[in-house]
Amino acid sequence: MTKDTRIPTALPSKAFKRFVEGYQDHVIEWVHPVGKTIDPSLGQTFHSLRERFQAVTDVGLSPVTKGLIRPENGLLPAHADQPDLRYTFAGDGTTQSVLFIHGSPGQASDWSHFLSVTPESQTRIAVDRPGFGGSDPHRPYRQLSDQAAAIARLIAERNRPTVLVGSSFGGPVALRLAADHPDLVNGVVLVGAAADPALEKVHILQRIAHTPWVKRLLPQHLIHSNTELLTLREELDLLGERMEHIEAPVSILQGLHDTLVPPENATYLMKRLTGTKKRRVIMVENAGHFLHILTPQVVENTLDDILNDV
Repeated sequence: MTKDTRIPTALPSKAFKRFVEGYQDHVIEWVHPVGKTIDPSLGQTFHSLRERFQAVTDVGLSPVTKGLIRPENGLLPAHADQPDLRYTFAGDGTTQSVLFIHGSPGQASDWSHFLSVTPESQTRIAVDRPGFGGSDPHRPYRQLSDQAAAIARLIAERNRPTVLVGSSFGGPVALRLAADHPDLVNGVVLVGAAADPALEKVHILQRIAHTPWVKRLLPQHLIHSNTELLTLREELDLLGERMEHIEAPVSILQGLHDTLVPPENATYLMKRLTGTKKRRVIMVENAGHFLHILTPQVVENTLDDILNDV
């Protein structure tokens, strides 16, 4: 089944119709975004090269901050085996919490637009994941469970159940957190999130970049990014075994032309998330991987919907 949303005069593409085949038991929502979109006629090879280049360089991915709110900086000091965790936040801390988790590489500022428009009814937080930005950037954190535990400590300190928004690599971190600490999470929004281990491929250049002589030439954040990506398939296998423990509603937002995280990841998630209160898939027409930066309103709309379910 399909459900068209937000631009009723637009028509779903053949790519969308192919994707929803076999989904008779689920409603797959379809969105044609307003904002920066891609031109499918340029071909998958072009978009694949562009998205990989953007992931490494951030060219064309500067968040547009349109709101008037200036976020504050925070630091959760290291404790026992847990690292420092730097974050930015907006809101008074007494309202519904929404926590944003960036991809690989990345940092909290990737979500600056969303914090700049924080509604009065929310407190919004964006973290530097362990190994990036100001959160123990001197070593990589390969295990999703370690990253989830570090962020869970921040949520517990604030003592308020939280909706998680995770993009790309931040998606499996959010899922692991929701599986390991269900009492801390009351909703999850996945934005182009990796999930299916069978879809994870390691490029030969990643292995070359992991050799000692090449690592000496790379900035630290790229070394950490490559390190965690090289072990992501194994980590997703472990995550898949725990997905049935996720109870909070989950919304899966996916660009139909994403070349970094294939849309078929949504299929895997729908099969694995058997314990959630509600599951939704929203496919975004003419869109690639970086939905939260290039089409932020689509993410805002999805977040609004899941907050209505909380």
